[in-house]
Amino acid sequence: MTAYLLAISIGPVQEFIAAGRRTSDLYAGSELVARIAREAAEAIGADAELIFPADPQKGAANKILAIVKAGDPAAIARAAEAAAKAHLRGRWDDAQGDVPREVGLALEPARQQIDTFLEFYSAWWPWDGADATYREARRQVERLLAGRKALRDFAQPQKKRPVVKSPLDPSRDSVISDPGKDARSALRLKEGEHLDAVSLLKRVQGRRRPAPSTADIAARAFLATRPNVREVLGKLPAGAVFAERRQELVDEGDLSPEDAARIARAVGRAEPCPYLAILQADGDGIGKHIDALTTPREHREFSERLAAFAQSTDGIVRRHDGHPVYSGGDDVLAFLPVHTALDCAAELARAFEPTGCTLSVGVAVAHFHEPLWVSLGFARAAEAEAKRAGGKCLHLALHLRGGEARAARVAWEDGLDGWRRWIHAFEAGLSAGFPYELGTLAREMKCAALAPDVVRAEAERVLRRKDESEGKQAVGEMADELGEVSTPEDLRKLAERLIVLRWLANAGVSGEGAST
Repeated sequence: MTAYLLAISIGPVQEFIAAGRRTSDLYAGSELVARIAREAAEAIGADAELIFPADPQKGAANKILAIVKAGDPAAIARAAEAAAKAHLRGRWDDAQGDVPREVGLALEPARQQIDTFLEFYSAWWPWDGADATYREARRQVERLLAGRKALRDFAQPQKKRPVVKSPLDPSRDSVISDPGKDARSALRLKEGEHLDAVSLLKRVQGRRRPAPSTADIAARAFLATRPNVREVLGKLPAGAVFAERRQELVDEGDLSPEDAARIARAVGRAEPCPYLAILQADGDGIGKHIDALTTPREHREFSERLAAFAQSTDGIVRRHDGHPVYSGGDDVLAFLPVHTALDCAAELARAFEPTGCTLSVGVAVAHFHEPLWVSLGFARAAEAEAKRAGGKCLHLALHLRGGEARAARVAWEDGLDGWRRWIHAFEAGLSAGFPYELGTLAREMKCAALAPDVVRAEAERVLRRKDESEGKQAVGEMADELGEVSTPEDLRKLAERLIVLRWLANAGVSGEGAST
């Protein structure tokens, strides 16, 4: 009997997870996607031999590959789709009990949105079961799946009356009317905010399992050096250390005026750094690595290594006082306080090494009041820059309010020791104006054809000049770090990197506000 390789893709994933106004929306979306993928993989595993994921209990991704030795691959694919949709429908049915009646839920449009939300594609290719032909059969089924995904299904809209669009998914109509104040408060709806059915499901799920806000995450850098404030906070929202957030929490009913006053007294005149780090990572060359695998056994072993990494990310992020959002296969999304982001990124990169591939990590530093979709866009852009540079690196982008975006990049093979030495130099007193002087020097040298030793000597002259004022010890230690500079462009990149590292030195050690 002919066997088949069956490939399945389930979507949407990244855009679905990212479509949220609150961090709880993100976490709920991430959990929902992971569970739907697991339900589909387990349904396939009942009638076929799973290759990827090797074990859905240890981690399921939105891509599934299996060997069908007996039975109809089309029927198995339909069963997997039915299992995925049944799980989503079950979650929706369960969530409706927590939707206040006052929101005027449009039941039928909501049901249609839930039933048509998932994008489910499948393809299969005959395979004789021999290791020698596995690689070609897998290529063929992947080609077919890519072709099927290119032929997207477009369902006829069911709109019968004019309704507003959901801002979290503008392709869908809102399924709620204008609710009163109490109903808005129950669903954390802003004035005039409307939600489609899937966004409403995420909001309800997020209310059941609250997640730290971006302000809470940002506050952790400050609290790391203020145990007295942490003690006063207890289980109250950590974001209350910020005066503006404190008032919002009082207005929303999440903080009493008395507690707000106690926290304000504990914080005193300190100005906690209002920035957090959003980390997004992705494996390098995963497709090429999979293409080189020649047998199902090799492919399954690779799947197990990816699953082991995905399982380890939660602990790694939490050890660095962060909060993981998503970890599926080689993808990671997490929120971190700024003072632990570098170490967390480096540990994730090391944890990924046993897969046989390298990790590209983008870290965006953004204000906690930045709209969530904007901050997530910064993180995606940072990861894209890491990829564009050839991968195997960390790209850190600094997005300060009222300032120009700055960025620095380091290859994992070079390690973070060089960055740490500069950070320690700034902590030891190296002038904050030093990077800007190097930047000015780079612009002045740009049009001049100077020998590398001349460029380096000018940079050292600027550094040595600091010897006469502040940071004398730091200057002596950092002169050797200028050895990499040989052109004005090198000098410009160094200046850009030092501006970022100087900001990290301020934010990570003192816990006070920082500015460029």
